[in-house]
Amino acid sequence: MRIRYERLLPRGGREVCETDLLSFVQTQADLGMFVHVHKQLPPLQQLNEVLAKGIGDDGFVAMVWQPFTLSAREYSDLEREYKRSRKG
Repeated sequence: MRIRYERLLPRGGREVCETDLLSFVQTQADLGMFVHVHKQLPPLQQLNEVLAKGIGDDGFVAMVWQPFTLSAREYSDLEREYKRSRKG
């Protein structure tokens, strides 16, 4: 799954970005911090709460995206991808 989002830059500019779902989760400040600290993905409900907002930050600038949520199957696929990435 590819995620398209915008970074709202400090001087009013916008940077359009696109990345895979796992990279997005690891980049978005609230989610990325959880992954970094706990060495696992947040629970599906918590992840979906953040994704459904469509706004957040990367620790430096605001990020906006089309709000969405993951199904249980999509979450399971994401977990498998995360575990593979940790082994590599």
